[in-house]
Amino acid sequence: MRTAILLMVMLLATLPLVQPTHATPPGFDVKVTGPQKAGVGSQVDYSIICYGVYENYTLYYYIVGDNLAGAKPTEPEAVESDSGRFNVTVTMPTRPQEIEVVFRVLASDGDISYSRTIRYRVEVVESITFSVVVSNPSNITVENVRVHFYVDGIYIGNTTVSKIAPGTNTTVLYTWNVPDIERGEHTLRVEVEGAATLFNTGETVYTERFYYGEEQSQDYTWLLYLLAMAIFGTAGFMLASSLRRGRGASTVPKWKKK
Repeated sequence: MRTAILLMVMLLATLPLVQPTHATPPGFDVKVTGPQKAGVGSQVDYSIICYGVYENYTLYYYIVGDNLAGAKPTEPEAVESDSGRFNVTVTMPTRPQEIEVVFRVLASDGDISYSRTIRYRVEVVESITFSVVVSNPSNITVENVRVHFYVDGIYIGNTTVSKIAPGTNTTVLYTWNVPDIERGEHTLRVEVEGAATLFNTGETVYTERFYYGEEQSQDYTWLLYLLAMAIFGTAGFMLASSLRRGRGASTVPKWKKK
């Protein structure tokens, strides 16, 4: 018995000492910098900085959400760094939704490992592509025509048309990748520089109303409820009237007949 105990003690003594992972060590922090709103299918860059002096760092990052079609990575990917600084790129899913980009950092200090997890919320939104027709009514070619776009009076960007031949039209497209607007109706204003004009109006400013998001169908449940009440009410009134008429038209007894 003593021999068995002695052998067990000697065996334990030869095993390496494994330290537990500390979840919230003092002085160890992680900061994530990057967009919290992104367009569907877009590639977004994030910067991760670790605070605290340790020997090396390992970052695991991935996306979680309801519908991750087109998203990358959906399984943890590992990146190592000696400085505690990381720059990674993730691909957003192709459906609008709210997702989380999970960043888990392991920092080692000798045999001890520390961990810190950040769940970074990102709203994935549908992009908007605006289309306008720019014309050149002059008899010379115009070049480098700058077209500016505004939504609800706020400047969202511009695009440049390289050239427009005299007396011709060209379609200009501008994609707003990360619309920062609520669902509903909004106003688009487009301004063009130079000799070119928008459409055939001869104006250099064009405005129109547009709807962002899925339009909600009208709820007519209340109308159906009122219609059903009217039908049942009419049927009840007619039944009651019929019963009253039936009681009033009872047969006269024979002994009363002359």
